[in-house]
Amino acid sequence: MMDSYYYEQTELVYKEVDKYLPEHKENPCKDCKMCCTIMASQGATLLEFDYIREYLIKTGRSPEEIEKFRDYVIKLKEPETNKPVHLICPFYSSTKKGCSIYPARPLSCRTFGYFIKDERLHLIPDICNLKKFIKMYTDYTFASVVPFALPFYESGFWL
Repeated sequence: MMDSYYYEQTELVYKEVDKYLPEHKENPCKDCKMCCTIMASQGATLLEFDYIREYLIKTGRSPEEIEKFRDYVIKLKEPETNKPVHLICPFYSSTKKGCSIYPARPLSCRTFGYFIKDERLHLIPDICNLKKFIKMYTDYTFASVVPFALPFYESGFWL
C-alpha cells in the first residue's frame, strides 16, 4: 500500500499541472492516439507506478495491470521476434478512444501535446487538434517553459 503522504503529494502535482493545461468539453484528440503509442516514448516515475497501482485497486481493477504498463514503458521485446510486446499503451481503451486510467495517468501523458521537447515535435501529427497549444522546450529552457514539472522530474525516481 502506498504511503498516503506520497499519494496526496502526487495528486497535488497533478492538480498543479492541470492549471497549465487548457480545458476541453470533449476529447480533442478524436481518433488520434499517437501519445498512447510506443513512438511517443512515455515514461513514469516509480512514484507514479505506485499511484497507478493504488488507482487500479481503488477502482476495483487488478493491480497486476501495472506490469503490462511497465513492459510498455520499458519497451519490453518478445524474445523470439525482438518486436515490442506492446505497440500501444495497455491502458488505452479503443472502445472509449482514450485512457482507461485518465485521472491517474502519468505526468508525461498529461503534458504530451501541450509541452514537448523540440526534437520530439515530429511525433505530433499535423492533424493533431492540440498542435496549436504546444509549448516547445529544450534542455536549457525546460525550467522556464514547464516550471511545475521540475521538482517532479528531479525526484530521480524514473523507471
